[in-house]
Amino acid sequence: MPPERTPQKKSYASIEAYRSATKTTQQALAKLLGISQSALSMIEAGERIPRGRLALRIHDRTGVPLATLLRRRKDSAA
Repeated sequence: MPPERTPQKKSYASIEAYRSATKTTQQALAKLLGISQSALSMIEAGERIPRGRLALRIHDRTGVPLATLLRRRKDSAA
């Protein structure tokens, strides 16, 4: 039986960088994370900040630092 969490050997600066490096679509990653593609799009754009377990799932799957996930992008802050 495979482990629930796979240790990440590589860290990525952003979800977009992870998706680009792994050739993963938003739709495919969103499905793995258990969220909609539109929710992932909003997270990537900095319009939504993932909290709690979702932030941990994204970090575990992509290697993006939690600090990066939990901060709003400057260009999207109103």
